[in-house]
Amino acid sequence: MQKYSDKMRLKLQILPIIVFLGWNISFGQNDIKMLNSIVYDADKYKDYKGTPYLWEENKEVIIFDRNAKEYNSVIGNYNGLDGEFEVYKNDRFIRLPPYLYIKIQVINDPAVNYTLYSNIHPKLKNKYCIQHAQSSNYRVFESFIAKESNTTIQKPGKPAEIKKIIPKSNYFILAGRALIQFKLNRKKLIKKFGHKKEIKRFLKENKIKINTIEDVLPLLEFLDSNGWLIP
Repeated sequence: MQKYSDKMRLKLQILPIIVFLGWNISFGQNDIKMLNSIVYDADKYKDYKGTPYLWEENKEVIIFDRNAKEYNSVIGNYNGLDGEFEVYKNDRFIRLPPYLYIKIQVINDPAVNYTLYSNIHPKLKNKYCIQHAQSSNYRVFESFIAKESNTTIQKPGKPAEIKKIIPKSNYFILAGRALIQFKLNRKKLIKKFGHKKEIKRFLKENKIKINTIEDVLPLLEFLDSNGWLIP
C-alpha cells in the first residue's frame, strides 16, 4: 500500500511537468494563417523567358512578425515582380504583408545562409531586402527586383511576341539612417567613395575582382576602418 501511494505521488509530481513542457512545445510552434489564400498556378510564368523568383526552388524559412512571434517550418519564395514573399501550403499560397512579417530567415540550405528584412529604410518601404553583412557601424543589403519585358518581332506570316522576366539587384549600405546605394563596378565604387589610390592598392593586394557582392564586402570593411564609408 505504501509503495502504491509513493508511485501515485510520483506520478502526480511528474504530471504537471509534462503538461508544462507540452504546453511550451505547442506554444512555440506557431502556424502562418493561410487567410484569403488562393490556388497557386505553377504555369503562371511558363510563357516567359526567366523567372521572377529569388530562388529556383522554394526554401524552408523561419518567419518573425513585428511582435517577435516565430513561425517555423514555412515553405516559400520571394517574387521580385511584386516585391512580396509567397508562402505555400499544399496547392495554395498567400502573400505576406511586409509591415506585419518583418524578418525571414532561410534555414537548412548551406548555399543560402542569409536573412531577409522588410522596411529597412523609408526609401525601401514595403520591400524585403537580403542582408549580406552586418557590423557595429553598418549593414549591407540587396534589393532583388524583376521586371517584365514584352518585345514583338516580325516573322513571316505574323508577328511574334517574346515575353521576358529580367532580374536585377540593387545594393545598399545602411549606416544609421543614411542609405547609400552602390553598384558592383570597380570604377563606380571608386567614384562613389573616392580615395582612388588606396582602393586600387587594397583591391590589388587582396586580389579582389568586383564581380559579386561577396567581393565588395572586404572593401567596405576597409573603407569603414578608415572612416571613408559615408561619401
